[in-house]
Amino acid sequence: MKHRIISSILLPLLFVAPFSGVQASIMIEDLTAGTGPGFGDSLNRYSWSSESFNDDLYIGTFNVGFDLTALPGYANQIANAPNPGLAGLDAFRRLWSGSPVTPSTGGEIWRYKNSTWEQVLKTDSEDVGFRSMTKHGDYIYAASANGPNGPSPSDPNYSFPGTVNYGTGPVPAPDPDIAGTQIFRSMDGENWEEVAGGPSANPLNASSRSMTVINGQLVLGTENPIGGSELWSCTICDGTDWVNPVTMPGTLAIGKVAEFGGETIFGTWGTGAQLFKLNGGAPVEITPTFADPDVLNSDSGVMELIKFNGRFYLTTVDYTDGFTMLSTDNPHDPTSWKVHTKDGFKTEYPALAGSENNAYGWTAIVKDGVMYLGTFNSNKTGSDIDQALGFDLPLDGRGQIWSTADGMSFQLVEGNGFDSFGTYGFRTSTIWNDQLIFGSASNFFLPDLTNFPYEEYGFTIEDFKAELLAHFGSDLFSDQFEIGFEDFSELYSLGTQVFALSVVPEPEILVLFGVGLFGLGFARRRKQDH
Repeated sequence: MKHRIISSILLPLLFVAPFSGVQASIMIEDLTAGTGPGFGDSLNRYSWSSESFNDDLYIGTFNVGFDLTALPGYANQIANAPNPGLAGLDAFRRLWSGSPVTPSTGGEIWRYKNSTWEQVLKTDSEDVGFRSMTKHGDYIYAASANGPNGPSPSDPNYSFPGTVNYGTGPVPAPDPDIAGTQIFRSMDGENWEEVAGGPSANPLNASSRSMTVINGQLVLGTENPIGGSELWSCTICDGTDWVNPVTMPGTLAIGKVAEFGGETIFGTWGTGAQLFKLNGGAPVEITPTFADPDVLNSDSGVMELIKFNGRFYLTTVDYTDGFTMLSTDNPHDPTSWKVHTKDGFKTEYPALAGSENNAYGWTAIVKDGVMYLGTFNSNKTGSDIDQALGFDLPLDGRGQIWSTADGMSFQLVEGNGFDSFGTYGFRTSTIWNDQLIFGSASNFFLPDLTNFPYEEYGFTIEDFKAELLAHFGSDLFSDQFEIGFEDFSELYSLGTQVFALSVVPEPEILVLFGVGLFGLGFARRRKQDH
């Protein structure tokens, strides 16, 4: 009887210790420390996608930067365009997809093998990056985003073949002669082949925002602001068996595709944050509904969908109030959703600086019974430039990583972008070598001052610094920018970084676990002796 009592006390320690509420330490390693940010190229601003394949780690980049030298000429072209207003809107759209002032040399895929990075795929400059990546069968798949799709203000015969509503207003329709998203695959990670047809056959599919495997099929959602986003699937996925089950007219993009209960569920952009499921190949709307009008009222779209602890989680993008996070155990019931935050954790965790500016719940992943969430944090809400423009310009970012073990309460794992200059978010995550992998997003509105021809403009770095401070004032920028002005070498380190996170239990947890093991062993020995 005594041994049963001892065992009943000690046995729970084995299970309680790892989840005792004591904060575990997280060891952080910058896997790109050897190459430098951007794998040595500052135009690689984002780790846009990631995957573990054949024991190696793969990263797809978003390759774009800001060229100060091209700005005056580009502004002049816009001003002299047949319709300067539409040209300006088009130019603003192109900032995210390649333009004369945000040039790209083409998206890249990098492989981390034997502690060494090597570039295994490079596209042309029209494909600005690889927005999604996954493994299916014996292959790893990667899908690109196309760059300057459509007529450009730099064209002397700049015209508008048609306009569409791109969220904020009419913009030129893209040129259908320019290719859209491209799909690539590889069996060994070195030799890549293009997968023709399907989403690539429609040049208006500007990118593939989400790609996953559901019930043995590769499922892919596109961005298509002209004809509406599309959901494609294939089984063999060699270009011969694409199935286009659904097109969503009026939507900008399918932001995320996921599985819950064996069903395909996807969220869209462009008409707010809407949620759908496939039923017999047709979309059925299951968007969460709330009596509170402030929930999902200004959210632009669905960013992340993920399963955790038997519940289905949804995050959004909201530049105005901060992202929304919801969860439910039954996504088919629009009234069943619980609100975890509707303002990027500002209300729930007001003491955590900068959380009010979390515009995206950007990437989520589950490991060892814990869910982790990486955010995009615009950080400088309400600055002079924001007030002048009427919206929050992401000038200064501090990407955050949050975690939860129970799915209800959240802890801040990292709140300052690992102190990397210009890192305003964590865009992609995966698990590799039993480690959490987070790829960062580095601000592409910042110019690469390494290549800025100061002498041609008749001033030095010190003059440039003085001009910026004189025009904008030091209060415009946060500490990161002030540090950058004090030491301009900080600005040379722009580019994405890849971080590996390893969770290490604190000594208190190890002590509890050890006491449990020792106690059970001692009790068993006493029992055998008797």
